[in-house]
Amino acid sequence: MARRLLGADSATVFNIQEPEEETANQEYKVSSCEQRLISEIEYRLERSPVDESGDEVQYGDVPVENGMAPFFEMKLKHYKIFEGMPVTFT
Repeated sequence: MARRLLGADSATVFNIQEPEEETANQEYKVSSCEQRLISEIEYRLERSPVDESGDEVQYGDVPVENGMAPFFEMKLKHYKIFEGMPVTFT
């Protein structure tokens, strides 16, 4: 339904009803870009390893009690890191 205001108090209303049979039989066109994207996704899904053993995988060997949160040795107020600068995070 679409409405277009023509004046202060008047409006024109258009009712459009499409037959459902035509939309059910309609085929969608896939562009070449979309086809390449679909092919790339399928290729990457085929390459990715899948573990179907059903066992739960345990990540991390360090217990949480012995873990340490990351921190800065020197507190910085404003510091920008640019590409190519040597930076070490501890």
